[in-house]
Amino acid sequence: MRAHQRKSHASTFIQSSATVHGCEFDEFDEKEEIKLKWTNVGPDLTENQKKAISQLPLKMSNCCKALMKRLICFSPEADDLSLLLDAWVKVMKPRRADWLAILKEIRRMENPLLFEVMEYALLENSFEANVRDYTKLIDLYAKQNLLENAENSFQAMIKRGFPCDQVTLTVLIHMYSKAGHLDRAKEVFEEIKLLGLPLDKRAYGSMLMAYIRAEMLEHAEILMKEMEEQEFYAGKEVYKALLRAYSTNGNADGAQRVFDSIQFAGIVPDSRLCALLINAYCMAGQSSKARSVLENMRIAGLEPSDRCIALMLGAYECENKLDAALSFLIELEHNGVLIAEEASQVLVGWFRRLGVVGEVQQVLREFAPRAMEDDAPRTLNPAPPPPDHAPAQPVPAALGPPPPIAPIPVPPILRARAASVGSDSDREGSIPRPSADDYEVSEESRLARERQEKLVQELLMKRRAYAMAVPTNDSAVRARLRRLGEPVTLFGEREMERRDRLRSIMVRLDSEGQLERLLKAHEDEQAAVTTAGAAAEDEGPQQYPFYTEGSKELFEARVEIAKFSVARAKARLERARRRRDDPDEDEEAEAEFVVNQAGGLVLECSEIGDDRPLSGCSFSHDGTMLATSAFSGVAKLWSMPQVTKVATLKGHTERLTDVAFSPVDNHIVTASADHTAKLWNTDGSLLQSFDGHLDRLARVAFHPSGKYIGTASFDKTWRLWDLNTGMELLLQEGHSRSIYGICFHPDGSLAASSGLDALARVWDLRTGRSILAFEGHVKPVLGLSFSPSGYRLATGSEDNTCRIWDLRKRKSLYTIPAHSHLISQVKFEPQEGFFLATASYDTKAMVWSAQDFKPIKTLSGHEAKITSLDITRAFHVFIRVHVKNR
Repeated sequence: MRAHQRKSHASTFIQSSATVHGCEFDEFDEKEEIKLKWTNVGPDLTENQKKAISQLPLKMSNCCKALMKRLICFSPEADDLSLLLDAWVKVMKPRRADWLAILKEIRRMENPLLFEVMEYALLENSFEANVRDYTKLIDLYAKQNLLENAENSFQAMIKRGFPCDQVTLTVLIHMYSKAGHLDRAKEVFEEIKLLGLPLDKRAYGSMLMAYIRAEMLEHAEILMKEMEEQEFYAGKEVYKALLRAYSTNGNADGAQRVFDSIQFAGIVPDSRLCALLINAYCMAGQSSKARSVLENMRIAGLEPSDRCIALMLGAYECENKLDAALSFLIELEHNGVLIAEEASQVLVGWFRRLGVVGEVQQVLREFAPRAMEDDAPRTLNPAPPPPDHAPAQPVPAALGPPPPIAPIPVPPILRARAASVGSDSDREGSIPRPSADDYEVSEESRLARERQEKLVQELLMKRRAYAMAVPTNDSAVRARLRRLGEPVTLFGEREMERRDRLRSIMVRLDSEGQLERLLKAHEDEQAAVTTAGAAAEDEGPQQYPFYTEGSKELFEARVEIAKFSVARAKARLERARRRRDDPDEDEEAEAEFVVNQAGGLVLECSEIGDDRPLSGCSFSHDGTMLATSAFSGVAKLWSMPQVTKVATLKGHTERLTDVAFSPVDNHIVTASADHTAKLWNTDGSLLQSFDGHLDRLARVAFHPSGKYIGTASFDKTWRLWDLNTGMELLLQEGHSRSIYGICFHPDGSLAASSGLDALARVWDLRTGRSILAFEGHVKPVLGLSFSPSGYRLATGSEDNTCRIWDLRKRKSLYTIPAHSHLISQVKFEPQEGFFLATASYDTKAMVWSAQDFKPIKTLSGHEAKITSLDITRAFHVFIRVHVKNR
């Protein structure tokens, strides 16, 4: 870095004269004249420089364009980059947004000055550097394998007082791992643990690769188990590297463990991963297990590579299993797989070591027809077969492998297969083979033929069995056995054994031609019974979709909601575009600032709210008042931040289940187990009562317009009410069990409901239709919240997880294993949605970042279940209520 140059030459560069590519700087008194000079570059530009200057973004400020032109025309022989940047800072007074625009454009152009400009910017006060800036620089150095520069940047970050964060340390681990510095990587990895920072997938993966490169496979496997215990899974390349290491060492058990971890992580094994596992088994002398892997590959539709075939043949050779090798080759031929050069060479070497010269070319002619076709014009005449009793002549080592061009008669051990395949003499360009009667067949050859035919029959039966469709449900397997007249179950027989028995029975009957006849006879009987049953069912009641005619008031409300939502959506999109186009707006920095503030939340006060447990809480739109509801049937109003009780709302005959403040005024609505909801003023006066539900209410919510409320009830409906008239506008069904949660979209166009059926539905208030149904939770969904961004929905469930759903992609984006007990409420930060809060019955509330959904803060202090929470728009006050009346 050039901090000393920047401080010593800044003034002299402006006051003296210097030349930078055709632009001369003399002594200037007027600031405007200096800026005018900065906009000019000399006329002596190359075509590439002119093209690069013309491609600068139109929206880039003149301040940034001036420097970019200089950097494009920069010449190390004539210019000093430090002096150039000093002058630009002195004259143009750049802001952080200007620096970011410059760095972004340099990176886009792949300008080699990127590192030097970034180093200079990080020392410049106008840049206002943060931890992320240093992290990006360290990451760039790491990608270029510049370890010393990366370490210097890290030390500079520490000297400036920036704390070590998880992202920066993870980049260092990745860099040290890639460079092979295991000790340094371990030091940084342990430092993350000591600092209490969360370890992510990349940190674990980089550390795993460091152990693998150092050939410390046991340590790598221990770390992998630790990773899986925290529900992290390494990437495919990491698993592949560990599997390759075990495969190279011939450690079949370790390779199998890694392969199981790959499948457990949800990664679909491909041919290369299977080849590594096969190699491990072959090197360990376990050819049967390697063969089973190949069979699983065939079932999965993966074609074995030539390398896999060569490994299998090599394993069979080491174990001296010639019959198994030949049956393996026949099975490959039946599957349409042709062996290539590597596998052919294994066979050549095997037969040569057996002293059988002829089999070398015969194998290549039989199992490599493509090579045969290429060399057909050079084929030689077949040599007469040697007598069976003649001893095989060894091949001199100096001769090497014979060329795969001269066909040799079929060897005795392959004669049975050749006879079953048939003669190729009728094909054009083929060589006629001698028949089996042309020479004497020895007893050994006859036994080999019978053994080979038996193997072929077994292989054919296996192929037929794999192609046979057999039920997987045990009840269906029993029914099929009964239909075939076989014992339904045998003593000590399990489900998989019963299914295998059914498969073998069906294959046997199919080979005898009896299977189709037996099944058809039983199907005719079953069809008669089904027809009689269908006739009886036709007389019973049938269910159809039904529609309810809406009232005039509902139609008017939908029109008003449509107008309101369109205006709100337009304003939201305009605000988003304005933030995107404004160079002064840095959304990432703002989000980081808000998240850091949320991480500093502390307990401000603890207040007894009622004699009975509290069930809900809600802030007013300006954050000056808080409403709480309790099982005593009483709601209370509190002034904030003094937390002084100002009013008591009495009117319900049963316990209260929820309370909500209006988003536009100081009206409050309460929900109760007496089947009603009531509207109140802040002075405690009752304004309206909403009657109609047939069971107790659960949650209540205000529409963003403040003119309507939604109530969720255990009568399996949610309803929309008009605040002014108290009229029920909409009664909506849609859940198979009780409805518990309800909330409205920030634009006012959508409503979301959740129920005890583990389902969350999104409704279009303008049409009355259910447009989305989110399935993923395995237990009741108790809380919902729309993000202010407009396209995310958070749900909290009794299965202890919080899910984030994308309304555009119609699927779950992220699942947060948030708590050890059910989640009672979930809320987005209402201003920009930069963070998310969850409340749980485990006596804790958690704050999560909305960018990566990592935990920011754990709010503890309650002694019992937390039933609700709310956040003000300024989010400096964060309220939770629980069953201990606080």
